[in-house]
Amino acid sequence: MVSNGCTEGNWLSFTGQNGVKIRLTARDRTWTGTIHGQSSYGANRSPHWHVGLGGITSISTIEVQYPGSEWVLWNESIPVNQHLHIQ
Repeated sequence: MVSNGCTEGNWLSFTGQNGVKIRLTARDRTWTGTIHGQSSYGANRSPHWHVGLGGITSISTIEVQYPGSEWVLWNESIPVNQHLHIQ
């Protein structure tokens, strides 16, 4: 197995409130994840979700669901390879 240095392919990274669910759609494919952090004695990880997209170059829709709420649709093209903060 050979590493390509983890620099090939496209991605999106999200930060925000713990428990926020995100659904991405592009080219008839869907990715679903949850922003979450972790903590333990002497260590923690801030809430985030990172998704690898391979050859996908833009996302057609993003749906966001806050804990206890309905899904909210963000229906505009989103460029990849960036960090997004969900408020």
